[in-house]
Amino acid sequence: MKKLLRYGFGLFLLLGLSAPAQAQSFGTPAVINPAAPLECNPFTVTFDWTLLCINYNVGPYTQSIVGDTIFIDVNIIGGPICLGALSFLQHTESFSNVPTGAYTLKLRSYTNGQFNQSQIQPLNVGSCCAADANFTLSTPSLNVCLGDSITFDAVTQSQSIYNWSLNGQNFANGIQAGATFSQIGTFTVALESGDTTCTSTSTQVIVVNQPAASVASFNDESCPGDMNGSIDLTVSGGFTPYTYSWSNGSSMEDPANLSAGTYSVIVTDNEGCTANRTVNIGVGVPVTAAFMSTDTNICAGGTVNFSDMSTGASNYTWYQDGIVVNQTQNPMLSFANSGTYAIQLVSSNATCDDTASIQ
Repeated sequence: MKKLLRYGFGLFLLLGLSAPAQAQSFGTPAVINPAAPLECNPFTVTFDWTLLCINYNVGPYTQSIVGDTIFIDVNIIGGPICLGALSFLQHTESFSNVPTGAYTLKLRSYTNGQFNQSQIQPLNVGSCCAADANFTLSTPSLNVCLGDSITFDAVTQSQSIYNWSLNGQNFANGIQAGATFSQIGTFTVALESGDTTCTSTSTQVIVVNQPAASVASFNDESCPGDMNGSIDLTVSGGFTPYTYSWSNGSSMEDPANLSAGTYSVIVTDNEGCTANRTVNIGVGVPVTAAFMSTDTNICAGGTVNFSDMSTGASNYTWYQDGIVVNQTQNPMLSFANSGTYAIQLVSSNATCDDTASIQ
């Protein structure tokens, strides 16, 4: 549909709006479509004029944006001569960096500076950027281990711009990028992708961590065969929870009932990051209790000298019929009454002890 507008002194204007840069059309100005067309930055608006007069000058054109209205003003200068013949004029206005939103497009025409006519058309302006900056990672999780290397691949691989950055620092250009994470911390990987018309940016946050295992304390086996050694392990960092794999088959964090030996553990966190630790469990000095006496048959009121023959001991306790009678290494014991006596020696050190006896 076309609308014939009169611009004084016999000048007639047939006006149409189109936006060939985006292969879209506003339709004729006489039709105000409530479903306003969509244009993308940058865009153009083309005016097609069919004129019935000559001997005029058109221009200049000016643009302005006031609130949600885009104005295009044109001034027609001169005294037209209307000969009844048609002439054709086309003009295109270019727009860029127009903020996105819903606008009213108004064409205002003036004849020799005096307002003549206006035409209104709705217009939506959007970014309309078709750039795709999505990307995939070679790891199944955004939580990774210290020292891990990750490959990043752009989902759309037909664009001309690929700028990769890590915490704001560019590190690669291309459809694929790779990075090795040698520090614990949080890292933002960003891809800016598109073409010279527009670009889009997407980000993913990588968390780098690593478990650390330390031995808070351990206890040696007191004496050979006691199997009472233990380890108190402390784990920090990484991604909880943790699992434990000890060389003796234990899956406990703090194994107990250990004999002397070397124990190693692999601590694995929830993302498969590992820490290793080795602990040596010692054993106390073994004690062998033994003694000898100067005689085993004496008269009532006599004495007997006892000599310690123990090894590994530093403490000595002598018992006579279950009663402590001396705590020196080589005692002399008196026997006032006739009878049979049980003599026992308990030899010990800080962790071990042993017993020897005669009767």
